[in-house]
Formats: sequence, structure tokens, C-alpha cells
Amino acid sequence: MGKKYRFKKPRNITFISIWFFYSLIVIAGGIFYYSYLQNEADEKVNEELSAVADLKAGQIERWMKERVGDGHLLMKNKMVSEAVDDLISGKHSGYFTDYLRSLMEAYRVSYEYRILRLADSQIRILMASPSGDSLIGNPAGRDVAKAISENRLIISDFHSSPVIPYPHIDMVVPIRRNKEVDTSAFAAMVFVISPQETLYPLIESWPTPSKTSETLLVRREGDSVLFLNELRHFKETALKLRLPLTDKSIPAVRAALGFEGSFKGKDYRGVPVITNIRRIKGTNWYMVAKVDSHEIYTPLRFQAGAIIIICLLLIVAAGFATGYLRRNLETRYYQLQYETEKERAAAETRYREQYNILRGLNESSEMPIFSLDRNYRYTSFNSAHANTMKKIYDTSPDLGVSIFDCMTNESDRELAKKNIDRALAGEKVVEEAFSGEQELQRIYFEETHNPIVNDSNEVVGVAVVVRDLTRRKQMENELRRMNDILEEKVKERTSQLEAANRELEAFSYSVSHDLRAPLRAIHSFTSILREDYGNRLNEEGLRICDIIESSSVHLGQLIDDLLAFSRVGRATMKPVRIDMEAIAGSVYNELLSGSEGRDVKINIMKLPRTWGDATTIRLVWTNLISNALKYTSKNTNTEITIGYEQHKGETIYYVKDNGVGFDMKYYHKLFGVFQRLHSQKEFEGNGVGLAIVYRIISRHGGKVWAESKPGEGSVFFFSLPSVKPNEVEQE
Repeated sequence: MGKKYRFKKPRNITFISIWFFYSLIVIAGGIFYYSYLQNEADEKVNEELSAVADLKAGQIERWMKERVGDGHLLMKNKMVSEAVDDLISGKHSGYFTDYLRSLMEAYRVSYEYRILRLADSQIRILMASPSGDSLIGNPAGRDVAKAISENRLIISDFHSSPVIPYPHIDMVVPIRRNKEVDTSAFAAMVFVISPQETLYPLIESWPTPSKTSETLLVRREGDSVLFLNELRHFKETALKLRLPLTDKSIPAVRAALGFEGSFKGKDYRGVPVITNIRRIKGTNWYMVAKVDSHEIYTPLRFQAGAIIIICLLLIVAAGFATGYLRRNLETRYYQLQYETEKERAAAETRYREQYNILRGLNESSEMPIFSLDRNYRYTSFNSAHANTMKKIYDTSPDLGVSIFDCMTNESDRELAKKNIDRALAGEKVVEEAFSGEQELQRIYFEETHNPIVNDSNEVVGVAVVVRDLTRRKQMENELRRMNDILEEKVKERTSQLEAANRELEAFSYSVSHDLRAPLRAIHSFTSILREDYGNRLNEEGLRICDIIESSSVHLGQLIDDLLAFSRVGRATMKPVRIDMEAIAGSVYNELLSGSEGRDVKINIMKLPRTWGDATTIRLVWTNLISNALKYTSKNTNTEITIGYEQHKGETIYYVKDNGVGFDMKYYHKLFGVFQRLHSQKEFEGNGVGLAIVYRIISRHGGKVWAESKPGEGSVFFFSLPSVKPNEVEQE
């Protein structure tokens, strides 16, 4: 049967759900876009308010510096000091009196001071501008006394007094004596500053057109916030309007509590506003730049209306599109139903044709092929299978007959049933077997059992393909026999090689040990010859004695190194858990004790622990660190780093130096016995240390290598496998 297509008729609830969720997405998109516009407007107004707050704060700070500058300029004026002294002493020189009066008038007119008063240490008015103003009260009187006694300039905060009822600021400048031995203050000039004329215009101006924007200057006073300037919406509020600090939604309250930055809240009118707060440096004043929220969000109302209209249009359009789609799908459903019936009839015809083709293919195959139903009955088989059954069991299979009726061997029936049942359970089974008792006469074959499933994925039978494996098995048996012979030869050669290595090590140890006696004799007799017959030898003879002695010492060192190298190969490994950081640090301290006077900078990282033979691993660190110290001995500043790396689950330790380095083209000689890349005159040594390192690390199953450039130092690496103690090589 051909594959049967099934189409469900479209349901109204499906299209309604689609339209509903689409509408939700459109509404959510509209809300998101409006929120985006609102956030964009907030960012823009915050940037503007921040710029205005910074501008106003800077203007006030500059204004304060200008006033202080006026005061300091007056303090340094020697002419003023002489004129005031003349006035206090009662001389009343006309020149000095006119100078003081013109100076005070110039300050008042040119620098916009409201009133100037000259007072002595008794707080008496000596001179005033305008001339009719001759009273001074508190807190100005206290500031005058303080400025004279402390000899420093004082600027008061915003205040009013019975003498000057409007808001003002007093700047009291001490007048100092103009003498080398006496610079104390003896009078003071009081500058009365009216913020209404000078400071408020700076605060209240706004750089851009706005109907609701406003800048406020406030300070904390007890448990309330005091407004220092006149407000845009309330009149005559300077130094009069106070709000309690309990309502933190008011920006002025936040400012008085020390907050700086952007803030949304309600102003002194209770109207929602957006603000930015800055502190005026050098004062307890805070600048609050604000604008009403409705001024910022009013332009968004038109955009919100446009977004709502667009969303409604999209939802209505989606409704029409959904209805149109539903109608088209219903039409398509009925068309497909008709076409499915036509395809079913055509599929039956194709099925019969394919069955005949498959039957022909099975018959043409030399491999036995057959199929069974769930009751083990034949549903198909080819001639090769029929011939095989005839040859093995002398039976003939037939459609509808159980396969077990054609198998006369009980063990064969049990094995066949086991494999067929596994395939009927949905498992693909590939099984190898053979027939015949004698190995050379056996016939090997492979049976593949594949489940047969219907359109509902239910197992309805089993298809079996049998493949002859006799030739392959014979070749595998022959290859296995040859491998066994080869393994025996490898074991034999390995045993011979191990014996030769042991003999070679024993020989090198014996030779190295036996050479010591004649070497000591050569050195001793040469010393005797020098001591007893030195006066009879000429300069050349003495030089030859020196050569014999130094050569014997060098040969002795070579023998010691050769013995050490031999002992490394013969030593028994005792694996333990090694603290690599402790060993490296201990070795470095021992070696550095012999390098006094050198400037050596070393960095030992926190090294991970590992398994290995502690004695030989210590020898590895000794050789690598001593090499680093030796080949950096000509450096002014020696730098050595001992660390590790993690690479592909493996721990790699290294010793890095900034010494002379070597050319990598000679790398193949680096770990050989008695191989040196530098002459004996440059650096002492016999070229055995790295060979010992290589042998120790190899015995641990690790690797050792190096990287270097001439004049740029060297890095020696070694790795140790992460193994348990009993896995380290035991020799």
C-alpha cells in the first residue's frame, strides 16, 4: 500500500486563537514602542537638565570666586591700609578720606555691591557708601569681629536682619596693618551683596525656551529645606518658604538630604516634575534644575494616538487576513481529499509493480534471503535460501509454513528462535555462526535480522539476509596465527635488548668506578712531582703539571657525572605524592646560597602536586634551576620564573630564565650525554645534567623539551602523567 495522507479540516477556534495572539503581539509592540519614545524623551530632558544644572552651578561658583577675588584685592591694597589707619587715628587727611570714599563708591557702582561699610574693631561705622547708611547689626557685627580677630575674609550665607530686611550676603574683608612686624587686622570692610540684583538673574535664567522650567537654590536648615531664591510660580518666597524634610518625593528635600543627580518627583506645588540636582562647591547650597513632566510628555500624546490607530488597523487587517486564509485552507482541504483518493489507487498499482521487482531482485541474489511473519511462517524466500535449507536439513520451505518445521537440528531451532524474537521486538540483530565440527572444514556465515514495520510503525515480521563469511574467517585465522608468531619474536628481542641495556649500565658503572684509582694516582703523583721537583722544572714543565692536574679534576667530574647518570637508570622508583612547590623552593634556596652578591629575581608560582619518585624529581629541579642560574650569571639582573600550565588535561612544569639562550638548530644535541652548546670557557659543566633530567622524566612516563633564542633566554618544560603510585615505572 502507498502512504496514506490525512488532512484535518481547519477549525474556527484555531484561526480565532491565531488572530487573538497576533493582536496581543501588536498591542505589546505598540506599548513597547511608546515606552521607547518615553524613555528617549526622559534621556533627552535628563541630559538638558544635567547641562543646565552644571552651567548654573559653575556660574555661581565663578560668581563666588569673583567676590572673593575682590576681597583679596582689597586686603593687599597698602593704600587702603594707610587711609584707614589715618581715619582711625583721627588725622582725617583729606587725601586719604577722599580716596576711601571714591574707592568704596567705585566698588559699589562698578561691582554691583548694594552697601559698603568701613568698621573698626569696636564695630563702629567709620565710613559708608551710600553715605547715609551708618548702622550695622547682627550677624554682620559678629562677622566683623571674627574677621578682625582671625585676620581672614568671611562670606556669610543668605540672611536678612532688622537693619537690612531683604535677603542679602555679607562679605567681610579685614584691613591689615602695613608693617613688616605687624600684619594684624585692625578694621574691616563690609560688602553687602543683594542676590536680587546679581545672583538671582544667574539662577533664574534658562538657556532654552520653556514654559515650566525653573532653577532653585536651596539649603538645609535644621529639619527643613529653605528656598534661597525667588520662585517662578510663588512670589516673595526667598528665605521664607520652608518645607519639612519628611516628604522625600520633593526634589528640594532630596537636595537638602545630600542627593545629587536625576530624580522624578513633585515640586513645592505638588506638580510632577523631572529634576537634576548639583551641589555648589565650597557652600552648603544645592542647585535644583527642574521642568514639569506634562511639558515633556505632552508631545507624546499625539504619537500615542497614532500608535493606537496603527495597532487597531493592524488588528482589523489581521482579522480579514485570517478569515481569507481559513477559506482558502478549507478549499484546499477538499481538493486534497479528492487527490488523496486518486493517489491511493495509483499507489496500489505501484505497490504490485514494486513487489514483483523486489521478488526478482531476491531471486537474482546469491545470498539466502527470506522473511517471516510474527508466527514464524514464511512470507517470502529466494532460491538461494531454498537450496541452503535443502543442503543443510534436506527440507524444502514453502509460503505459510513455519521455519522451525524445516529445521531438523534442535540447537539450530533454539538459536534461530532467539534471534527472530529479538527482531520481532524491534531490534536489528547481526549474528555470526558456523557449521561443521572440524575448524578447517567449517562454513562461516552472518545472519542479519531486520524488523519489518507497517505504516503505524508496528513490527509485523522479520527479514533475514545470510552472508557467507568462510573466506574472510580463514584469512582472519591465518592473520591471528602470524600475529602470535610476531609477538613471540618481539618478546624475545625485547628480553635480549633489556639484558644488553643492563650489561651496558653495569659496564659503564664498573668502568667509571675502576677509573677512579688510576686517576687519583695521576693527580697524586703530579702533586708530588710539583712539590718535590718543582725547583728543577722549568716554566713549561710546571705548565704541563697544571694541565695534568686540571685534566684529572675534569676527568674526575666526568666520572662522577657518568656514575650519577648510571645510578639514575638503576635506581628503584618509590612513587609518593610530591609537593612540587616545596621542592622547587628548597632547591632554589640551596643553590642561591652559593650565588651571593647576585641580583636574582625569582617568581615561583603555586605548583600543583603530582605522583613520582621524590628523590629523582628533586634531581630534575636541581639540574634545571642550576642551569638557569649558571646561564644567567653574566646578566646584570637575573629573572627566573618557575611555573606550570594546564594543556589537554596534562600538567606541564617549566623553568624560564633570561640568560644567554641557545640556537634551536642544535636542539637535537641538548639532552645527549656530554653534549654542550657552550664552551667550557664560557660556562663550566660536563653536559650530563640535561641527560639525567631526560632519563628521569622518561622513566616517569613523561616528556621533556625546551624553547630558546640566542640572547633571549630559555624555557625548559617537563610533563608528568596523572597516575596512581603503582602506575609509576618500577625497575
